Amino acid sequence: MQVEELLKFKKIAICGYRQHGRELYEKLKELQIEVPYIIERNYESLRITEALEVPIVGFNEDEIYSQAEVIIITSDLDNQLIEECMELAGIQIPRLKMVDLLME
Repeated sequence: MQVEELLKFKKIAICGYRQHGRELYEKLKELQIEVPYIIERNYESLRITEALEVPIVGFNEDEIYSQAEVIIITSDLDNQLIEECMELAGIQIPRLKMVDLLME
């Protein structure tokens, strides 16, 4: 991932907390970029298994979304489904796909 791209932001939310999401979270901590929350479809089970200092939320947490400047979608699964979930939830924050950042 291009570090220069990440350094443009002070607060980056993560969507998807599998392998790429974990790696991104660690990288952002290392760069001292705040992660105000992580969006995960299976957020309820993830809250139980992961001891993070960051709230793990689903696609229905309206009050928290404005706390980030951008959301990075880490999923290599169905990006279109994730985009639809975000649109249905009314998430208006700019989104970047991690796969696109890796290719730059």
